[in-house]
Amino acid sequence: MGAMTEPRATEFRERYESFGEKERPFHYGSHYSSSAVVVYFLMRVEPFATHFLALHEGRWDHPDRLFHSLHEAWVLSSSGSTSHVMELIPELFYLPELFRNENKFSLGTKQNHEVIDYVVLPPWARGSPRLFVRKHMQALESPYVSEHLNDWIDLIWGYKQRGKAAEEAMNVFHYSSYEGEANPEAIEDPLQRKALLDMILNFGQTPSQLWDKTPHPKRAVPTTGTSTSASASTSPVSPPSPAPSPPPGLAGGAHHVPPPRPPPPPPSTTPPLEKPAAVPAIPLPQPAVAGAVTAMTAAAPQPVYSASLICSQPSKLMPVVIRDIGEAVGDIRCLGDKVFTVRKTKVMLPPTFIRHVVWGYADGSMRMWSGEKMLSIIEHAHDAPVTCMAAVEGTQLLVSGSDDATVKVLTTDSASGGELVVLATMYAHRDSVTCLAVSRTYSIVVSGSRDNTCVIWDLNHFAYVRQLSHGEAPLCIDIHEVMGDIVVCSAHLIRLWSVNGELLAHHKLQHQSKEAITCCSLYKAQDSIVLDHEGLLFTGHVDGSIRVWVFDANVTADTGGNTTLITLLLHVLETGFTEPITCLHVTPDKGKLYSGDAKGLVTWWTVPELRVPTKR
Repeated sequence: MGAMTEPRATEFRERYESFGEKERPFHYGSHYSSSAVVVYFLMRVEPFATHFLALHEGRWDHPDRLFHSLHEAWVLSSSGSTSHVMELIPELFYLPELFRNENKFSLGTKQNHEVIDYVVLPPWARGSPRLFVRKHMQALESPYVSEHLNDWIDLIWGYKQRGKAAEEAMNVFHYSSYEGEANPEAIEDPLQRKALLDMILNFGQTPSQLWDKTPHPKRAVPTTGTSTSASASTSPVSPPSPAPSPPPGLAGGAHHVPPPRPPPPPPSTTPPLEKPAAVPAIPLPQPAVAGAVTAMTAAAPQPVYSASLICSQPSKLMPVVIRDIGEAVGDIRCLGDKVFTVRKTKVMLPPTFIRHVVWGYADGSMRMWSGEKMLSIIEHAHDAPVTCMAAVEGTQLLVSGSDDATVKVLTTDSASGGELVVLATMYAHRDSVTCLAVSRTYSIVVSGSRDNTCVIWDLNHFAYVRQLSHGEAPLCIDIHEVMGDIVVCSAHLIRLWSVNGELLAHHKLQHQSKEAITCCSLYKAQDSIVLDHEGLLFTGHVDGSIRVWVFDANVTADTGGNTTLITLLLHVLETGFTEPITCLHVTPDKGKLYSGDAKGLVTWWTVPELRVPTKR
């Protein structure tokens, strides 16, 4: 833990051996995780700035003791004072705002006359907190960390937490930090009881020991495929439970939004670009029943997509029409080897996608169906027709927008008898809501409106967080589940925002009708975290084409510590059809790309040597 060098390890070993027979020895007089450690790193963002002040009696600590430099913090914990054994907190891997003093706190001046403001980053970060966080996250997902993650788990939760194994691993802390070792209720003296409680509160607590006999197995690291057309697939990661959302009362300042669980590391090879191949002639399948939820099964499992193919060889992708539903495709979802599709004005309900809700009626009603059977109806859910809906993965929640300018959250859980019930109505827009996107990982909803704005809502508290100005009426929105970035598209404008409202990229298309954007989808596969660029975006267009965009980081010395992103057109996928693209879906597990158009054709973008999905 804190014994990063041999001289430092010797000090801790000698301390442990210096205790008398009647004393309970320990290596470390402080803990690797405590409230003081958390607010030390997060003092520049709310609500942790308030917690920091409360911990220090309403004042900032002495400037020389504040978090000011990553190098100084590393030296302090690895080879400096033996009273510091701090571990890196999760926010250091996803929250660039913690390095910026965007709230303009007056933090004082050090003894060397250096003013405390932004955190000083390593030279390789080039002054960009976002670049540092991205590289830090890539390091966390590196093969080396994955191969040794079990060693850290053994120290924190496993057999090296206590006993002889902990002593040999130099991993013994003060006894009061361990579960069941200290009982304040058994202490009669109120002063001694308070002293123990204060120590437990401020010193830190060791987590519960989950196993005590055997080492934790190593993490299974996916192997890298050698084929240029396909790479080894990885197992999907189950979505984590919704984490607490940021406090809504600080819409103008920097605050904290919880992250997703990092995905497993992907293949790292990147083949060179190749020339586009010709689009093959493909026979169309028989049309499906109009309006029904249609499902088909894919071919035998194939190692299909990875970052190396989608990001570096989009020209190899070929369209294979797998279904014709006879009307404009509104949504595409995948479950195992099945692909589900519905028309516009329908939204499929997870996790099975068998049930769906129909909207768009003049009276603002919604109707839930299972196949051809109507399960429930809610009349006048809005005061005007519903214009858009989205289901929250892993929950029973639905979010709807309407011409009445409101956003509503509904539920279909068993407590309501399976009926559609409105939980909350949220107000902020001044005109019709045009589009919605939800993120269960970040517990947010983003709504777009004809008033040329987007609003971020807290899904836990059904509360307003902040507004994003777009300049045009948004047509589609998507949220990256790993980075939390939000992409907003109107007919001729693309904007990329951070989850905390920082504008990262801006690109304006030429005002030609054939280039107008109709839908969008971010690349969210598990390997997206290790890409050398900031993100990948697919946009569908009126002319039936699909464009692939990359958000490329261009950090220079004059950016003032902020990352400047440039939007680049990487490739244009020609479908061979002229109907507008109405729906795009990129699967989160293997990065498969599906598209739907206004005529009802559902297309799977694959490589020529892969087999075509077949109907069941």
